[in-house]
Amino acid sequence: MYLTYEEYVTLGGTVSEVDFPQYLRKASGVIDYLTRSFYKQVDLETDAPIRKDGFKAAIVAQMEYFNAVGSTDSYGISAAQSISIGRTSITNKASTGGRTNNLVPQEVNFALTSGGLLFSGVCSV
Repeated sequence: MYLTYEEYVTLGGTVSEVDFPQYLRKASGVIDYLTRSFYKQVDLETDAPIRKDGFKAAIVAQMEYFNAVGSTDSYGISAAQSISIGRTSITNKASTGGRTNNLVPQEVNFALTSGGLLFSGVCSV
């Protein structure tokens, strides 16, 4: 796994040690999906600090989000009409009729973008 419980707490995590493995597993799956499993091919601990730190921060943010909304899947999260986490507030508009993606909070995107993990362009060498 990508984080120890001690690292998680140091990075501001609040999930209990008992619930930590479940939330870590689910959050890691979401972040792996977003980063196209980057750290399945690159060693996390020896990678550039800006990318490694952003990745770990993204996992913590995803875990905190799951904990705050009380669900680790899109079905439980999409049913919520209003969610507040600190200064962040998410409100689903029932009148839109469309389903929105509430599985990933914006903080995760910010953390992953800072290290280039969401870049999907083409690089020439």
